[in-house]
Amino acid sequence: VLDHIVGASTQVRDALHPALLERASASFLSGLEQRLAKTDLSEHAAKVLTRVLGDLARKQDAAALRLARKLLLHPQTFVRARLAEALADAKDRGSIGALTKLLRSGMPHVRVEGLRALTAIQGQD
Repeated sequence: VLDHIVGASTQVRDALHPALLERASASFLSGLEQRLAKTDLSEHAAKVLTRVLGDLARKQDAAALRLARKLLLHPQTFVRARLAEALADAKDRGSIGALTKLLRSGMPHVRVEGLRALTAIQGQD
């Protein structure tokens, strides 16, 4: 299903997205992790897959939050940036340590997303 979602049109993805979130299971997250862990992942595929993971994280799904934190170490900067944004939207205080590491990235875009995420979670602290 995840492979088909990546290649589907925007209308199809938007129609299937709610069903994916309702049926998320351990095996679904495992498949999501396998696809996101690829180092040759296209930016389009990353956008689609991180949207699903981000929405699960926003629902405070513990397994999805752990996976998003783990994938903050992804070699592709756009994956790290999108996951930082998702964790910020989820207001996940458990990801503060992992997000702090993004501030040491050599890529300005990743540092900015890490700072935005930390600010969203911690406020003025």
